[in-house]
Amino acid sequence: MTDSTSPTAAHVPTLMTTHAHPDDETIGTGGTMAQAVRDGRRVVLVTCTRGEQGDIVVPSMDTAENHRRLGEIRAAELEAAMAALGVTEWDNLGYRDSDMMGRPGNRDPRTFWQADVDEAIGRMTWMVRRFRPDVMTTYNDFGGYGHPDHIRTNVVAVGAFARAGDPAWYPEQLAPEHGGGPSARRTSRLRRGGRTRARISRCCALRPRSRSSRARRKRATRVRRVCELAAKLVEISCASRTRTSETKPARCAPCGEAAPPWSSRAGSVASTAGSTPCGSRRRRPTVSA
Repeated sequence: MTDSTSPTAAHVPTLMTTHAHPDDETIGTGGTMAQAVRDGRRVVLVTCTRGEQGDIVVPSMDTAENHRRLGEIRAAELEAAMAALGVTEWDNLGYRDSDMMGRPGNRDPRTFWQADVDEAIGRMTWMVRRFRPDVMTTYNDFGGYGHPDHIRTNVVAVGAFARAGDPAWYPEQLAPEHGGGPSARRTSRLRRGGRTRARISRCCALRPRSRSSRARRKRATRVRRVCELAAKLVEISCASRTRTSETKPARCAPCGEAAPPWSSRAGSVASTAGSTPCGSRRRRPTVSA
């Protein structure tokens, strides 16, 4: 594995692919990576785990010893795959395979799924700042098929893409002239602790982005008002249907039978002399629509 990240080197259009386990890159983006290499692009692979808890599908290799060494075996397979694709740069975030949801291995505190999300995004942010990609690829928010490591890869890659260009995030990764320095770790902790952007910006000697913050607050207010209005309309509609369903027909006083469905332009029937449903000469009841 080589590293051509010298700050003095001319920038080459770079593709960074982010994946959960060894072999995911070949299955998901192998063709894209090989084509980019042929086109003279720089291709970088970042794998989040070593795939220690994967399945062994070759019966002759499905042994306890190979399961114990599965991370090493898959790392060797990854290296062979990169040679076939022509990719010369790849790295790993250093987390353990998370197995599948509901299995004991998924509860291992060393796994990618159990890791602190902010710390994981910080590791990926370092990769983005280091390799400076022009294009990044990752899975959708469901991870393709719901694997916990794939889901977490999406969260981490998208988060790193958004944070890498902001020196207020993980400033300890930066040189002093770019916002780093002795107070970088303290500033980063303040940010993760939920302090306001203005406070962190003062710590980093940065200008707070008040204008964009106001725009976000305005959008959030508009969305909240629309949701409240929609909820009120639904409530009114439901209440109207309930009242309509609870309306009962008027009953004849002498016999108790339902009165005929008389109607009028005003929506009700005036009390007039006439026969009741039972035939008695009584005044018809007033029926409200």
